[in-house]
Amino acid sequence: MSCRSSLISSSIVLMLALSACVPAEPDLQAAQEEANAFTSAFETDQDALATGSFSAGPSVPPLEDQPGLLFEFAETVRIDEIRVACFGGGTAVFGAVSRSVSTWVGTEGVTVTCDGEVRLVPLGAPLEDVNAIELNGRIESGGGAVIASVIMGAVE
Repeated sequence: MSCRSSLISSSIVLMLALSACVPAEPDLQAAQEEANAFTSAFETDQDALATGSFSAGPSVPPLEDQPGLLFEFAETVRIDEIRVACFGGGTAVFGAVSRSVSTWVGTEGVTVTCDGEVRLVPLGAPLEDVNAIELNGRIESGGGAVIASVIMGAVE
């Protein structure tokens, strides 16, 4: 084997090794379609206070500094549960911050696999007298995903 062919073979092996470390880019359009199907299933549910989704990518800032969704309610509500699903592969951290009067209180971040399975965010107890809630998330592993959620509860 010549020096040149040995160098080419080494370069190919190195490129293959490096490509194995890079996560595949998710199909965010397909992930958004799955998220839309998930949230639209709750649009006529009388206990659904809000539904929505947002794209998330890998990020270093704290969870509360991530962009997401903000829902403001005309009347105060009681939030009984938050259902979340992530689409696109990898894993994500999801969090929520609710506002009662003018005080914001956060939930603990929940790690979810972006496999389309629905998970409940542990609240401990229903969130009372809520006039707004912000949902956010970031990707822990993978190239990106769409995070969808449904807020369940009642107008107080």
